[in-house]
Amino acid sequence: MLELRNVSKSYGDEVVLKDITHTFVKDEVNLITGRSAIGKTTLLRIILGLEDYQGTVIMMGDKSAVFQEHRLLDEFSGLDNLRLVSNDLEKIHELLKEFKLFDDKDKLVTSYSGGMKERLAIIRALLIDFDILIMDEPFKELDQKTLEEILTVLNPYIKGKTVIMSSNHVDVIKRFNKHTLHIE
Repeated sequence: MLELRNVSKSYGDEVVLKDITHTFVKDEVNLITGRSAIGKTTLLRIILGLEDYQGTVIMMGDKSAVFQEHRLLDEFSGLDNLRLVSNDLEKIHELLKEFKLFDDKDKLVTSYSGGMKERLAIIRALLIDFDILIMDEPFKELDQKTLEEILTVLNPYIKGKTVIMSSNHVDVIKRFNKHTLHIE
């Protein structure tokens, strides 16, 4: 369960979010949309407990997250980044294969493309046992073909989980527009 009641956030005199009230649908993909710099990332950071705010956030369940800026350790290999959150090598290898990063697992993340870093960040989030998955613009650096492949691979891992995803990607919005919070 995740519910927002009159959630507001200001940075000094600048109001970023004002009185956001919304109940996210349990065990479904919930989309947050809105123009750039409207407060989508700030709202996700509030949900994750990374920002102070006014109002109420009611949440039950364990969280995992995919951050917009990836938050990977560039001087570590892809495999080492994943081993920081899990020792289950069988599961790590399975995910690396499914997300087409297995052959690059021993390369330093600094050599990865933006799309590779996004896929690695998604794998890292999937390795954590979660009820709620927060995803902040998780596909912004993927080309159309890779996006379709990743959405297909991702589907069984998020089925029956509550996902809260921000995106302005037209194809993502078309696919997940059933439960949408649009911020204006």
